[in-house]
Amino acid sequence: MKKKIYLVGKVYDLFTTTANEIETDVQSMLDAHYGSNHVIFRINVWKKEKEVTINFYRSYNDWYKADSKSIFCADMDLITGRGINGFQVPCMWPTAPFGYPFSTGIDDFITCYKNSAKELGASRMKDIVITHNKDNLNVRSFY
Repeated sequence: MKKKIYLVGKVYDLFTTTANEIETDVQSMLDAHYGSNHVIFRINVWKKEKEVTINFYRSYNDWYKADSKSIFCADMDLITGRGINGFQVPCMWPTAPFGYPFSTGIDDFITCYKNSAKELGASRMKDIVITHNKDNLNVRSFY
């Protein structure tokens, strides 16, 4: 069964697009938006497309304190592609006023991410696991 996955502002069809092509496309978008090599993107497709793992290697200043129950706004924007080439997420999570940096509950974000993926025509995700620290953001999607 072939899957369509939503990440960084696009829906990719795994039937017509290889993981290497996705990686190249996403990396070029990230470089254009954030600057060359500020964020390094990697993707792996596992177990007959039942699991997709994406990693964003980026560095925050030491003020960023990772909390396993919440996710920082910059990480949400990386995963969804919000703001890249003007992309807006169909199902938006709660935000802070006046453009201040913020974090939100990771479960709230995952719900919005799944709903956005559905609205954009991606395959239904059974589960998502997000882990993060100051250097790495890891997203595992199960189909």
